[in-house]
Amino acid sequence: MSLDSQIQDFWIEEERFNRVVESIPLDNPKDRVKIDRLLRKSNSIISSNNSLNEFGLEEYSVFFVDNNDNFNLYRDTTFGFVLTKNTNIEPIKGLAVLGFSFRKRGSILIEQIQGTKGLHIGRDIPFEWDFKFLKFSLSYFTQNNFDRIDMSPGERTTYYNHPIGIYGKNRIAVHQKRMHSRYDVNAIKAGFVYSPEEKVYELNLAKSKID
Repeated sequence: MSLDSQIQDFWIEEERFNRVVESIPLDNPKDRVKIDRLLRKSNSIISSNNSLNEFGLEEYSVFFVDNNDNFNLYRDTTFGFVLTKNTNIEPIKGLAVLGFSFRKRGSILIEQIQGTKGLHIGRDIPFEWDFKFLKFSLSYFTQNNFDRIDMSPGERTTYYNHPIGIYGKNRIAVHQKRMHSRYDVNAIKAGFVYSPEEKVYELNLAKSKID
């Protein structure tokens, strides 16, 4: 690729990126600065072995993706983190996604924690992978100056009542129980508090530091 083509591609991507950031509705325009800084790290690996060791994810990596990723995962949000296993096999397979968006008040809203179909827990992905993945993500958000993080309850996620490929009252009930554990139980374990007014779990890290 010629230098001119590379420069043209850069500005096309820059224009696309700026449109995305500017399209996020915010009550405080100053929040756009930290969102801009966070999103500029997208389409890259955001983890290192050291950063994942403390979360029990030593053999894994985390990619920060937007709509341009090639992992072919079911995505409910534009932005997300994708968990992969360190391997020499190509292409790299996405094992799970943690999807999020931004709220008007400048907080991050976690809306999706989902593994790919057919994963073998303990072989393909570690036990309690969803909580470990959540804890890593919270740590990364705080490192990037986000001290207010929200999380959807399981019953408010996209496929709670209408899961793809799951039929029958009993099987749907099992699915919903798993969703409750993945979202509600993990949120409480991570320190979130449910807000009846906002209908989300809230984690105010700035307040926690003061307390």
